[in-house]
Parts: sequence; C-alpha cells; structure tokens
Amino acid sequence: MVEVVTTGKSVSPGDIVYSAASLNSSAADVSAGVGCFVRDVGLHDASTERQIVSAVLGVVQWSGGVVSVVRPCKRARETIEATLKLRERSSGSEIEELPAATSTPSVLAQSTVVFGPRMGDNVHLRVLRVSRYFAYGEIIAVNGCWCSSSAVCTSPFRGVIRVEDIRPFKPGRDKLTPPPPSAAFQSGDVVIATVLSQSDVRQYQLSTLSEDCGVIESFVALREAGSEARVQLQHIPGRRDAMRCPVSAAVHYRWCPLILTKA
Repeated sequence: MVEVVTTGKSVSPGDIVYSAASLNSSAADVSAGVGCFVRDVGLHDASTERQIVSAVLGVVQWSGGVVSVVRPCKRARETIEATLKLRERSSGSEIEELPAATSTPSVLAQSTVVFGPRMGDNVHLRVLRVSRYFAYGEIIAVNGCWCSSSAVCTSPFRGVIRVEDIRPFKPGRDKLTPPPPSAAFQSGDVVIATVLSQSDVRQYQLSTLSEDCGVIESFVALREAGSEARVQLQHIPGRRDAMRCPVSAAVHYRWCPLILTKA
C-alpha cells in the first residue's frame, strides 16, 4: 500500500510523508529532497517498507518524483502587476528574461506554491462545478506560479465565486438579479480571478469583476460525421460576455477578460 502526503500539508519532524513496499515499482521513482530522509522498516511478514520521513517542521512540497519539506518563511507576495513593473524598471539591466505566462500549466514547471494565496493575489481557477448561485473549482496557479508540478498531486486549494462577484450588475425594472453562474462559466473552464478573502482553511472567495479577469480557456464538443472533437473557444474583442467557436461560428456565453483591438 502506498501512502502519500500531498503538497501543502504541514508536517512535523518524524512524520512519514511517503511510504511504499520496497518491491513496489513506484517506490524507486520517489526520492527524498530537502528536509527529508529515507529509512527502510522491516515488517512482520519479512518484507521491508521504504519510508521518506520529515526531518524538520514545515510544509510538504512535491516536484516531480522528489518530495521535500520546506520551512515556512515570511516573505512578500508579489502580484502580477508588481512583477510587470519590476520587469519594466529592470529592462535596461542584464537580467535573465522570464518565460511568458501560458494559459495551461506545464508539467515541467519547477516552482510550486505551497503557501495559500493571499488577499489581492491573482489566481488561475479550473471550474469543477456550477450551481445556481456559486461556481466552484480548484486553484491551479497563484500569481503565475503553478500550485503543483506533480502529475499525481492535485491542488490543495479550492476557490468559490459568488454570483454577485462574477460581473458588475445594477438592478433594473426588467431584471432584479444578476445572471446565474452558468451564463459565465462551465465545468472545465480556466478562469483568472482575484482573491477577496479566505472562507475556509483551504477555500478562498474569488472575484472576476476586474477587466483583466474571466475565462481564458474553454472548450466545447462538436460532433461531425459520427466523431466528436473538442474545440477551443476564441475571445471576441470588445465583448466580455461571450466567446466564439472558430469552427461553427456559434456564440457561447462566457465571462471573459476585456480584449480591445488596436486602432
């Protein structure tokens, strides 16, 4: 039996963060990183178990097949806007150029987020479920840094967007309530949102009211000649409430970042 402590969990010295039978093929693929050590324990059935044990008080961090325990440290959390300003000020100096941000996480990403997002941070949310008043999902990136680079470990942080935090809305005579979340997001969409508050230990309340927030990746299924294909929707310049299918030209309701065309 394989036991795994996922990214973001707090552990103490002596806690087991990974264990597997020595004969298990996955045991050889996992190695101990910083703040961990390996020990072999004999079992009652004459077999041995390979364990990776925490040596410090900290937070578990997976990077590929390496598990580490890092000490929490007080550090300033930069927003995407602050990072862009720093790049502009440093454009004249000799610095290493950072890779451009992408809309999907890279399996080879080396950096991971083990401390939860803070108020004002920009996060990437993958929508998992949409109800009448809320949209629920998992936070996959914080300020452009992916939450986990391991293919087997899912994000430990969850996000929820209330219907009143999706889009600006002013009640009128013909419409007293804002459109439901289903008119803005669908399951599987990747959304950029801003953290408003922390509502639970690992759940955060998010907002997409800002013009740079909204759906950045969405797919629809198209059937043609008995086969089914997934097509990525495209943004419509000047519109925040819809995206267009490049194949069928159909318009699908999504709440997107504002994109303007150059004059």
